[in-house]
Amino acid sequence: MNKEWVKHAMYYGLAISVLFMLKFMASTSPNGFLIAINSLLAIVIPIVAIYFAIDCRRKLNEDRFTYYQAFRYLMRLLSSASLLCTFFVFVYIKWLNPDYLNSLHEFVYETINSLGSDTTDDMEQIVSMMLEPKIYTMSQFISFIFISFAISVIGAFFARKTDKVNHIINPLDNETER
Repeated sequence: MNKEWVKHAMYYGLAISVLFMLKFMASTSPNGFLIAINSLLAIVIPIVAIYFAIDCRRKLNEDRFTYYQAFRYLMRLLSSASLLCTFFVFVYIKWLNPDYLNSLHEFVYETINSLGSDTTDDMEQIVSMMLEPKIYTMSQFISFIFISFAISVIGAFFARKTDKVNHIINPLDNETER
């Protein structure tokens, strides 16, 4: 991957990270409108990522991308977006809305109790540990990377383009003059 591809991926990774951040913010509220926005962004993010990969293919690679090149570009693009969004999630839960994890903690307990299950000390300890800022942030990063991988595997099929003419073998080229 040349330097221009990396610059392109990092630059447009900022745009994708804004979409990831909006998706995270929409997921923090039980508001019906924000749930619809969250669902819409789940569709828009892969489409935009594929668009940026095709843009890179056209501008920087003479309109050719193998599957592997498209996959690498998409992983670079989405990984940089994931890293920036993870930083935003940490800032959000640590300083912008420190009560977010507490409200999430209460929601988990209400859900467990509504299912008719009694919470035990072990369950409470596990939930409390999972909702510590560092652990929660790391789990968000892992989920962003998993989503990035899935989008890259599928999106590379749409972003790739190879020159089919170069792959056709002409039997006359192998003949030698007699």
